[in-house]
Amino acid sequence: MNNKLTRLATLITTACLFGSGAMAGTFKNISVDGSFGDWAGVPLLDSDLLDNPAGVDYSDIYVANDDNYLYIRFTLHAAADPFTWQQNTFIDGDNNPPRDLVPMVLARKC
Repeated sequence: MNNKLTRLATLITTACLFGSGAMAGTFKNISVDGSFGDWAGVPLLDSDLLDNPAGVDYSDIYVANDDNYLYIRFTLHAAADPFTWQQNTFIDGDNNPPRDLVPMVLARKC
């Protein structure tokens, strides 16, 4: 796994800990409808410099949750398709990576 994906996986795992009761997360009712207005007030989790111009290069990452879902919003430095078979996101729900990393399907806001 390259450094960029490792960092993204670490950020998402950290966000899960915040949303799972370890600490208070950013509770927000997000509607997956193409509008980002419902993300108002969600703090920036991480901002990454342009360092992978040949591939998918994440810029800003935001994470929120409600009673049922974890929401992840990200921006890219340049147009790319982060939803290909080459881009995988895993969430470790119990901090035991070898046992049960579960692939996550990301909903796309168009």
